[in-house]
Amino acid sequence: MTRYAIQNDDGTFTIDSIGQLYPNVSFAGGVPSASWLADNGVYAVADDLQIDALTQPVEVEPYLDGDVVRTVRPDPVTDFEAITNAYIGALQQEMDAAARRHGYDDIKSGITYLESSIRKFAAEAHAMHKWRDAVWTYGMTELEAVRGGEKPLPPLDEFIAAMPQIQWPGEEVST
Repeated sequence: MTRYAIQNDDGTFTIDSIGQLYPNVSFAGGVPSASWLADNGVYAVADDLQIDALTQPVEVEPYLDGDVVRTVRPDPVTDFEAITNAYIGALQQEMDAAARRHGYDDIKSGITYLESSIRKFAAEAHAMHKWRDAVWTYGMTELEAVRGGEKPLPPLDEFIAAMPQIQWPGEEVST
């Protein structure tokens, strides 16, 4: 059900379906036109919010944001454990993506080839194993430095960009 809002005299909003807000008005197709909404001071309610691992939705008093009324706002996650999980999860996703680009399901499945009798697979598994250790050492060291107050938390994209890169057998360092 699409929700709409009308602004009350005191600046607050009443939010409901268009039929509840205007019970004596009918619309072609059951939906008011954009011009009717604008002419009558009716706003669409936007409950959609882009949330990532470092933000959480927080319900707030409805507020006007451009041409929509919002009932939630993004709030930064402040729990260090949740932040750490987001950063570590991003490292894992990057390692899995690199393994997939090389034909493996993920880095874990790639490392299972360490004892393979096929030299190519064994060499790639060794490279992934060595890289995984370097990535986890990097991630844990950086996050402990943040926790200890030695450095600020970098933006997630910078944290990922600074992680060690895999050296595939017979190739230059991968980015």
